[in-house]
Amino acid sequence: MAYPCFNEPRIGYLSNPTVIYPPTGQALGTAATEDIARLHNERIDGVVDPMGRGALAGFRTTPATMTLSGETIGNNESRMALASSQITISAGFTVESGGRFSAIINSSPFMKRSTKPSREEVEKPVGKLPSKTLFSVKAIFNMLNINYSLSESAPVIVSLFDINGALRGRISLGVKDAGNYNENHMFPIQINGIYYLEVQAGKYHQKQKLLVLK
Repeated sequence: MAYPCFNEPRIGYLSNPTVIYPPTGQALGTAATEDIARLHNERIDGVVDPMGRGALAGFRTTPATMTLSGETIGNNESRMALASSQITISAGFTVESGGRFSAIINSSPFMKRSTKPSREEVEKPVGKLPSKTLFSVKAIFNMLNINYSLSESAPVIVSLFDINGALRGRISLGVKDAGNYNENHMFPIQINGIYYLEVQAGKYHQKQKLLVLK
């Protein structure tokens, strides 16, 4: 049995919760890519043997648990704390034969593997695997501090550009009232370097030069 692909769109969380990213099934250790995990409520969709063949009848699985420093991140909890943090995903599976297995999870362009995925050796031919750490991933987000002032109510858009002027991220903060703002927002930043934050509110523009060290 080939491992399944899950191509239905699901909600992704960059900073704008309306952004949708269609995930695809990936077999870790076999057809693995660097994009191997989502930011929240991840689900292990099955396990495969080293050849990428399905090892579970009907792919019976249990949901994975995402932890950060030992604390479970709930489905609706703030994802701000996930910036530049190590996330451990673990799960238990029911297997029908012994062997070495890898996990299948949905992919995301905003996570990358920081260590090679571990494979569990199953000695007993029939039984349930205990919940174990299958692999770890590292978020490539960085929390950026943004300061700006508005003299009147206006819709606010924040954009991130690299030193070459290429757009790296854009979020809409909605309509803000007049006042001074000091906010933190996450942007996907993969490498060290100089970046520019641009705050646009109606005719108002403000740029901030940033040196980002990961």
